[in-house]
Amino acid sequence: MLRAYAQLVRALPQAPTEVARTLFAHKSLEKALRALLRQLSSLVCDAEELPDGVAVDLLAVLQRLREHGDPSLLQGLAGQEGAVDVAVLGYAYKIDTLALLNALWPRIDWAEWCSIAHAALSSSVHHFFQVPWTEGVRRVRRAAILAQAMLTTVPSASLSSCMDGPAWGDVLSRAYHHVLAVRRIPPDEASSSASPWPTAWLATKVELLTLADEVLLRTSTADAEPVLTAMNACAVDVPDAVALVDASLVDDLRMAAPRATHVVQACPTMFPGMAWAAARQALEPAPQTDPALVDMVLAILPHLARPSVEARLAKPRYKGMTQEAIMEAFLDDPEGLRDLDDDYDPCDVAARDPAAQEADAPLSSDLKQAILAAAEATDTLEEEWDVGTELTPAQQAERVLLQAYLHDASVFARTKNARSSPLRKQLRESLSSLGAWGDDQIEGWAVMLERNPRKHDMLIQAQRMVAPNVNQGSQSGWGPDKVKGGRVPGAPRGGRRGRGTGRAPGRGGGRGRGH
Repeated sequence: MLRAYAQLVRALPQAPTEVARTLFAHKSLEKALRALLRQLSSLVCDAEELPDGVAVDLLAVLQRLREHGDPSLLQGLAGQEGAVDVAVLGYAYKIDTLALLNALWPRIDWAEWCSIAHAALSSSVHHFFQVPWTEGVRRVRRAAILAQAMLTTVPSASLSSCMDGPAWGDVLSRAYHHVLAVRRIPPDEASSSASPWPTAWLATKVELLTLADEVLLRTSTADAEPVLTAMNACAVDVPDAVALVDASLVDDLRMAAPRATHVVQACPTMFPGMAWAAARQALEPAPQTDPALVDMVLAILPHLARPSVEARLAKPRYKGMTQEAIMEAFLDDPEGLRDLDDDYDPCDVAARDPAAQEADAPLSSDLKQAILAAAEATDTLEEEWDVGTELTPAQQAERVLLQAYLHDASVFARTKNARSSPLRKQLRESLSSLGAWGDDQIEGWAVMLERNPRKHDMLIQAQRMVAPNVNQGSQSGWGPDKVKGGRVPGAPRGGRRGRGTGRAPGRGGGRGRGH
């Protein structure tokens, strides 16, 4: 698809006036170019390989539109959001895009620009514990690349008024010392890596070091001390620390040949070769998983995250398996626990943390942050059960499914009789307006629920959300009602509404749900 877009871009006229005339005559081109710009920017942030020359050609087209002199045409094609994408592509290919940014975002506020970059990294750190570890690492790396791209476009004259150095130091410290702490690497991730350390994790640390250097380049010597202090705020003193593994951000930066030598003096000893080799591996294109196979799994188990499915299918045990065998493996073990090492107990990660084994010791700052993040995530999820909350179709569907499960779990059996039963037919009809819910999806949802450690809480929450149903004459009315709730079949009318203690359906427990 990208190559087809590349041909389209290269077919556009070279003269600025002719490019503008072509876009005026074919409005669909504007939409296609906007989508291409966004996709290319996303691939750069994910450190993916781009088709030869397409990004450079697209920037050239945008430059020709700017030269045409009609800013409304360029802003209609990309606008302020497109300015960020342009900055990313310019950073990746070392192209000066400042004039183009000013055309896309007239009277651009560089302080707001830097704030957007900071917010992207801060968000990836804040939500790290709410997603699977591999996805969290990917998001942090993506945000670090985006922030680098945005900071490099800020004019030197605007730096002193728009850069909050200590705030950047704080978020970099939390990312480097807290969420990417080596002790947080899941055992299965460490053991599946081609080197002693996961390559994507090392590459993310390298991106954060590059970003830290970028921040310090924009910090004067007089203002450097509070920034460096913030960068090391979360650092843990580790005797004989290994570079890129458990050393502090500032110490690692000294070993990475920094450019900001007016603030951080370079160390004569560079990074060990093994760490750099592992980081370089992560920059190479990842092994491709058959997209059709991933789509097949997601069609049956839509709650799983695509990156986690792709990573799982890339494991050796799935090579040579038939599609039927792969589907059976995912249905029997949706969370992929059998793919982990035999010595990995997912419920015992905290118990193996040395800090957690000292009962009388005070909570570490890392543990406090993790508890606060988990508590905030739970509060957010519980709000989705409020009667007045607007629900997505997926969330409404899960409530219907939970209520059907409470009424008669046998309706979810993977048998011919269950599929042809009146109850299954009624369930399919209740879900027909809420997405693609065929028999396979319904049965797959039930398998996942059975393995969900929060199953009991979810069912209790569903019972508490009893509400009058438009189909009050039927004992098995499962459809969503006017208040976005649903009636539990067989439950007394007028049941208590309100919050419970379980995770909201649609964002249920388990790795990769809701992402």
